[in-house]
Amino acid sequence: MICHEHGLWISARCQLSGSSEEERVNLELVRQVLRNSPIGIAATIVNASILVLVLWKTISHPVLFIWFMTTICLVLLRLIFLYKYPPATLSPDQYRVVTRLFVIGVGLSGIAWGCTALFLFPVESPTHQILVMFVLCGMVAGGAVAFSSLMTVFLAFTLSILVPLIIRFLVIGGAVYYAMSAMTLLYIVLTTMIARRINLTTRELIRLKEFFAQMVKERTSE
Repeated sequence: MICHEHGLWISARCQLSGSSEEERVNLELVRQVLRNSPIGIAATIVNASILVLVLWKTISHPVLFIWFMTTICLVLLRLIFLYKYPPATLSPDQYRVVTRLFVIGVGLSGIAWGCTALFLFPVESPTHQILVMFVLCGMVAGGAVAFSSLMTVFLAFTLSILVPLIIRFLVIGGAVYYAMSAMTLLYIVLTTMIARRINLTTRELIRLKEFFAQMVKERTSE
């Protein structure tokens, strides 16, 4: 009986191995990222609104308006993208194109958030600086959960947000801001490691799901 079960296990793993298995795993990962997108969109709208309200008396109103409208336009584009490519009906022929388009869209959203460190950064108000840094790091932490299924998406989002913040700290200069830039770099490394761990775990779970589905199919046919 044990040998028989072992033979089934080997047979199923052999049938699932190769490029076909990897394609099915990648397709499911893309679907999962698309399913998580509405949460990221909601977080973007809420955080952008809070940031504008808090910085209303500190940053030029036209600059705030342009940034907020740009962020909202990118949100609308992502909603249109989700409407055109619903995760439930995503086909194996589409997932590569969808992945590239999604990386571009999320990357643009990350650039918009990264611009806060360049154009919405109140140099003369440390309290507001802490708020900006807190919001940006919070967006990256959320991205580690929402986008970790596809590391290219997560990296495009994270680096677009936090690299401009590091540059801003270095431009201001001084021991405190140099330390903050180093801490931000460390934060990138740590969140990337966490996202990578989530990615590997998710991949393995999908492979196990495929394996057990194949075993059930073989036992049913017996």
